[in-house]
Amino acid sequence: MKLILTLSLICTLFCSVEMLQCFNCIGAECGTNQSLVTCPDSLNKACLTATETITGSINTTQTIKVCSPISNCGAPLNSEATVSVNLGFTTVAYKALCCNTDGCNKNTLLPPAPSSQANGRQCPSCSSPQDTVCNSPVACLGVEDKCFSTSVKPGSISSTTVNLQGCTTSNVCNAIDQLLPLVMTLSDINVVNFTCKTAPNTAWSIRLSLVPLLLGLTISKLI
Repeated sequence: MKLILTLSLICTLFCSVEMLQCFNCIGAECGTNQSLVTCPDSLNKACLTATETITGSINTTQTIKVCSPISNCGAPLNSEATVSVNLGFTTVAYKALCCNTDGCNKNTLLPPAPSSQANGRQCPSCSSPQDTVCNSPVACLGVEDKCFSTSVKPGSISSTTVNLQGCTTSNVCNAIDQLLPLVMTLSDINVVNFTCKTAPNTAWSIRLSLVPLLLGLTISKLI
Protein backbone atom coordinates (compact mmCIF):
# COMPACT_ATOMS: atom_id res chain seq x y z
CA MET A 1 0.00 0.00 0.00
CA LYS A 2 2.82 2.38 0.88
CA LEU A 3 4.52 1.51 -2.42
CA ILE A 4 1.39 2.41 -4.40
CA LEU A 5 1.05 5.72 -2.56
CA THR A 6 4.72 6.49 -3.15
CA LEU A 7 4.50 5.75 -6.88
CA SER A 8 1.34 7.86 -7.15
CA LEU A 9 3.09 10.79 -5.46
CA ILE A 10 6.12 10.48 -7.73
CA CYS A 11 3.90 10.42 -10.84
CA THR A 12 1.97 13.44 -9.61
CA LEU A 13 5.19 15.37 -9.15
CA PHE A 14 7.16 14.29 -12.19
CA CYS A 15 4.95 12.67 -14.82
CA SER A 16 4.29 15.14 -17.64
CA VAL A 17 0.79 15.61 -19.01
CA GLU A 18 0.58 15.66 -22.80
CA MET A 19 -0.28 19.23 -23.77
CA LEU A 20 -2.47 20.02 -26.76
CA GLN A 21 -0.93 22.14 -29.53
CA CYS A 22 -3.08 24.29 -31.80
CA PHE A 23 -2.53 26.81 -34.58
CA ASN A 24 -2.97 30.36 -33.30
CA CYS A 25 -3.74 33.27 -35.64
CA ILE A 26 -6.32 35.96 -36.44
CA GLY A 27 -7.21 37.48 -39.81
CA ALA A 28 -4.43 37.83 -42.36
CA GLU A 29 -2.02 35.91 -40.09
CA CYS A 30 -3.97 32.75 -40.88
CA GLY A 31 -2.89 32.89 -44.52
CA THR A 32 0.81 32.09 -44.35
CA ASN A 33 2.00 32.94 -40.84
CA GLN A 34 0.38 30.10 -38.91
CA SER A 35 2.23 28.88 -35.84
CA LEU A 36 1.58 26.12 -33.33
CA VAL A 37 1.21 27.08 -29.68
CA THR A 38 0.87 24.88 -26.63
CA CYS A 39 -2.51 25.31 -24.97
CA PRO A 40 -2.23 26.30 -21.32
CA ASP A 41 -3.97 23.83 -19.04
CA SER A 42 -4.96 21.48 -21.88
CA LEU A 43 -7.64 19.73 -19.82
CA ASN A 44 -11.03 20.26 -21.53
CA LYS A 45 -9.37 22.32 -24.28
CA ALA A 46 -9.78 22.02 -28.04
CA CYS A 47 -8.29 23.52 -31.18
CA LEU A 48 -10.79 25.85 -32.82
CA THR A 49 -10.99 27.23 -36.35
CA ALA A 50 -13.75 29.70 -37.21
CA THR A 51 -14.69 32.00 -40.06
CA GLU A 52 -17.11 34.92 -39.80
CA THR A 53 -18.77 36.78 -42.67
CA ILE A 54 -20.41 40.20 -42.26
CA THR A 55 -22.51 41.68 -45.07
CA GLY A 56 -24.61 44.82 -45.33
CA SER A 57 -23.41 48.18 -44.03
CA ILE A 58 -19.90 46.67 -44.04
CA ASN A 59 -18.57 43.63 -45.86
CA THR A 60 -15.76 41.62 -44.35
CA THR A 61 -14.59 38.09 -43.58
CA GLN A 62 -12.59 37.21 -40.48
CA THR A 63 -10.76 33.98 -39.58
CA ILE A 64 -9.53 32.90 -36.16
CA LYS A 65 -7.64 29.82 -34.97
CA VAL A 66 -7.03 29.38 -31.24
CA CYS A 67 -6.95 27.08 -28.24
CA SER A 68 -10.47 27.12 -26.84
CA PRO A 69 -12.40 25.60 -23.94
CA ILE A 70 -14.57 22.81 -25.31
CA SER A 71 -17.57 24.58 -23.77
CA ASN A 72 -17.08 27.44 -26.28
CA CYS A 73 -17.28 25.23 -29.37
CA GLY A 74 -21.05 25.36 -29.90
CA ALA A 75 -21.08 21.82 -31.38
CA PRO A 76 -19.56 18.37 -30.67
CA LEU A 77 -15.88 17.88 -31.53
CA ASN A 78 -15.21 17.55 -35.29
CA SER A 79 -18.68 18.91 -36.11
CA GLU A 80 -19.28 22.33 -37.65
CA ALA A 81 -21.44 24.89 -35.87
CA THR A 82 -23.04 27.44 -38.20
CA VAL A 83 -25.10 30.35 -36.93
CA SER A 84 -26.73 33.42 -38.44
CA VAL A 85 -27.67 36.80 -36.98
CA ASN A 86 -29.76 39.22 -39.07
CA LEU A 87 -29.85 42.83 -37.85
CA GLY A 88 -31.63 44.19 -40.91
CA PHE A 89 -28.87 46.63 -41.83
CA THR A 90 -26.20 43.94 -41.34
CA THR A 91 -26.13 40.14 -41.48
CA VAL A 92 -23.53 38.11 -39.62
CA ALA A 93 -22.89 34.41 -40.23
CA TYR A 94 -20.11 32.33 -38.80
CA LYS A 95 -18.93 28.75 -38.98
CA ALA A 96 -16.76 27.09 -36.33
CA LEU A 97 -15.21 23.67 -35.79
CA CYS A 98 -13.38 22.21 -32.78
CA CYS A 99 -11.05 19.23 -32.65
CA ASN A 100 -8.63 17.82 -30.08
CA THR A 101 -5.49 16.57 -31.81
CA ASP A 102 -2.27 18.54 -32.35
CA GLY A 103 -2.56 21.01 -35.22
CA CYS A 104 -6.02 19.81 -36.24
CA ASN A 105 -7.27 23.38 -36.77
CA LYS A 106 -4.83 24.10 -39.61
CA ASN A 107 -7.49 24.24 -42.34
CA THR A 108 -9.46 27.46 -42.82
CA LEU A 109 -13.22 26.94 -43.05
CA LEU A 110 -14.99 28.27 -46.12
CA PRO A 111 -16.82 31.53 -45.37
CA PRO A 112 -20.47 30.90 -44.49
CA ALA A 113 -22.90 32.37 -46.99
CA PRO A 114 -25.81 34.25 -45.37
CA SER A 115 -29.16 33.18 -46.81
CA SER A 116 -31.13 35.73 -48.84
CA GLN A 117 -34.37 33.72 -48.84
CA ALA A 118 -37.10 35.15 -46.58
CA ASN A 119 -38.88 32.41 -44.58
CA GLY A 120 -42.09 34.25 -43.60
CA ARG A 121 -41.00 35.10 -40.05
CA GLN A 122 -40.41 38.63 -38.85
CA CYS A 123 -38.74 40.37 -35.89
CA PRO A 124 -38.30 43.96 -34.68
CA SER A 125 -34.93 45.45 -35.48
CA CYS A 126 -32.95 48.68 -35.45
CA SER A 127 -32.57 50.63 -38.69
CA SER A 128 -29.00 51.56 -37.67
CA PRO A 129 -26.57 51.06 -34.75
CA GLN A 130 -27.41 54.60 -33.58
CA ASP A 131 -31.09 53.84 -32.94
CA THR A 132 -32.26 54.10 -29.33
CA VAL A 133 -35.70 52.68 -30.16
CA CYS A 134 -35.75 49.56 -32.34
CA ASN A 135 -39.14 48.94 -33.95
CA SER A 136 -38.34 48.48 -37.63
CA PRO A 137 -39.51 45.04 -38.86
CA VAL A 138 -36.94 42.77 -40.49
CA ALA A 139 -37.71 39.63 -42.51
CA CYS A 140 -35.98 36.51 -41.15
CA LEU A 141 -33.87 34.59 -43.67
CA GLY A 142 -33.15 30.91 -44.23
CA VAL A 143 -33.42 28.94 -40.97
CA GLU A 144 -33.59 32.02 -38.72
CA ASP A 145 -36.56 31.30 -36.44
CA LYS A 146 -35.86 33.36 -33.29
CA CYS A 147 -36.10 37.05 -32.40
CA PHE A 148 -33.29 38.32 -30.21
CA SER A 149 -32.53 41.48 -28.29
CA THR A 150 -29.19 42.48 -26.82
CA SER A 151 -26.88 45.34 -25.92
CA VAL A 152 -23.23 45.41 -26.97
CA LYS A 153 -20.20 47.53 -26.22
CA PRO A 154 -17.75 47.74 -29.17
CA GLY A 155 -14.19 47.02 -28.03
CA SER A 156 -13.01 46.06 -24.56
CA ILE A 157 -12.74 49.61 -23.17
CA SER A 158 -15.60 51.38 -24.96
CA SER A 159 -18.27 53.04 -22.82
CA THR A 160 -20.73 53.26 -25.74
CA THR A 161 -23.67 50.86 -25.57
CA VAL A 162 -25.42 49.81 -28.79
CA ASN A 163 -28.88 48.20 -28.73
CA LEU A 164 -29.42 45.47 -31.31
CA GLN A 165 -32.46 43.40 -32.29
CA GLY A 166 -33.27 41.08 -35.15
CA CYS A 167 -33.50 37.46 -36.27
CA THR A 168 -31.20 34.59 -35.39
CA THR A 169 -31.02 30.80 -35.47
CA SER A 170 -32.19 28.47 -32.69
CA ASN A 171 -28.70 27.15 -32.02
CA VAL A 172 -27.60 30.66 -31.01
CA CYS A 173 -30.36 30.88 -28.40
CA ASN A 174 -29.93 27.29 -27.19
CA ALA A 175 -26.18 27.62 -26.64
CA ILE A 176 -25.75 31.36 -26.10
CA ASP A 177 -23.62 30.93 -22.95
CA GLN A 178 -21.17 28.76 -24.89
CA LEU A 179 -21.22 30.77 -28.13
CA LEU A 180 -20.84 34.28 -26.71
CA PRO A 181 -17.13 33.94 -25.80
CA LEU A 182 -16.37 32.89 -29.39
CA VAL A 183 -18.51 35.65 -30.91
CA MET A 184 -16.92 38.29 -28.66
CA THR A 185 -13.44 37.04 -29.60
CA LEU A 186 -14.20 37.18 -33.32
CA SER A 187 -15.94 40.55 -33.24
CA ASP A 188 -14.13 42.33 -30.39
CA ILE A 189 -17.38 43.24 -28.65
CA ASN A 190 -18.82 42.81 -25.18
CA VAL A 191 -22.35 41.36 -25.28
CA VAL A 192 -24.84 41.77 -22.42
CA ASN A 193 -28.55 41.07 -21.81
CA PHE A 194 -29.04 38.62 -24.69
CA THR A 195 -32.64 37.35 -24.84
CA CYS A 196 -34.52 35.21 -27.38
CA LYS A 197 -38.11 34.41 -28.29
CA THR A 198 -39.78 32.54 -31.15
CA ALA A 199 -40.18 34.67 -34.28
CA PRO A 200 -43.83 34.97 -35.36
CA ASN A 201 -44.72 33.62 -38.76
CA THR A 202 -46.15 36.66 -40.53
CA ALA A 203 -47.32 34.58 -43.48
CA TRP A 204 -49.71 32.69 -41.21
CA SER A 205 -50.73 35.93 -39.49
CA ILE A 206 -51.76 37.40 -42.84
CA ARG A 207 -53.67 34.24 -43.78
CA LEU A 208 -55.51 34.16 -40.44
CA SER A 209 -56.40 37.85 -40.73
CA LEU A 210 -58.10 37.09 -44.07
CA VAL A 211 -60.38 34.44 -42.55
CA PRO A 212 -63.00 36.87 -41.12
CA LEU A 213 -63.03 38.83 -44.40
CA LEU A 214 -63.47 35.71 -46.53
CA LEU A 215 -66.10 34.37 -44.15
CA GLY A 216 -68.00 37.67 -44.31
CA LEU A 217 -67.91 37.70 -48.10
CA THR A 218 -69.16 34.11 -48.23
CA ILE A 219 -72.05 34.83 -45.85
CA SER A 220 -73.02 37.96 -47.79
CA LYS A 221 -73.27 35.94 -50.97
CA LEU A 222 -75.41 33.30 -49.28
CA ILE A 223 -77.74 35.97 -47.92
